[in-house]
Amino acid sequence: MASTTMETPTFTMGGVASATFGSIGRNFATFALLALLAEVPQQALSWYTTQIGNSAQIGAAAANPAALMSLGGTILATSLLTIIMAYVLQAAIVYGTITDLNGRRASLGSCLSTAFKVLLPLIGLSIVSTFGVVLGMVLLIVPGVILALGWAVAVPVRVVERTGVFDSLGRSWQLTSGYKGTLFLLFLIFGLASLLFGFLGQAMAGVFSLTRPGTMPASLPITYFIYTGVIQAVSAMVGAAGAATIYYQLRAIKEGIAPEKLAAVFD
Repeated sequence: MASTTMETPTFTMGGVASATFGSIGRNFATFALLALLAEVPQQALSWYTTQIGNSAQIGAAAANPAALMSLGGTILATSLLTIIMAYVLQAAIVYGTITDLNGRRASLGSCLSTAFKVLLPLIGLSIVSTFGVVLGMVLLIVPGVILALGWAVAVPVRVVERTGVFDSLGRSWQLTSGYKGTLFLLFLIFGLASLLFGFLGQAMAGVFSLTRPGTMPASLPITYFIYTGVIQAVSAMVGAAGAATIYYQLRAIKEGIAPEKLAAVFD
């Protein structure tokens, strides 16, 4: 049995990072497999879409309604799969992280089972929160940022407390109250790191494209999609574990709740 990750929780950037990577390290095999299950289908479909999506084939599809419908269906399937698997991965790793806080190892089966149980509410939560954040961004940008920070732990709230969509958002806002500045810095660093690795992938794709000027995205090598999948998997894994860690620390600080009480809801 593993030891509890945070006996005296404090909400600091270093504490969040340490606890997040500690949980990932202790459950790396399970979390990595979950990330692969989410990313492999997405990247495979993305690769296939680029193969059928060059200009010549799009032109041929435009003249053939059946081919055009097939292309549109593939793109739609890619989009839907991306959304569904992203939330399955996030919920599964949130469950795994909370379980880890109780000194236990979360199995792959229990992570997936919990994730699928809350999948539809999480999609609803995503629609409402995304609409609110985008609206705030369109208006004055700052309100959108504040909403994003205030709703940062809405997914862990839903997974652990099984509250409704709007109750989860309200509960997240309550927990993050007074800590939005620290959250902003955490997300800024995380976002910059993700952008950096993403740019490396784009640079790699650009180098390959320069070897064959005038080629379309279909010329991207399979290694590009492998690289992108790994980066996105790591990013999603860290993001989900980080959100669960933040949720735990905020509850521990504000409510004095012990980790075993959080994990007990899954028993």
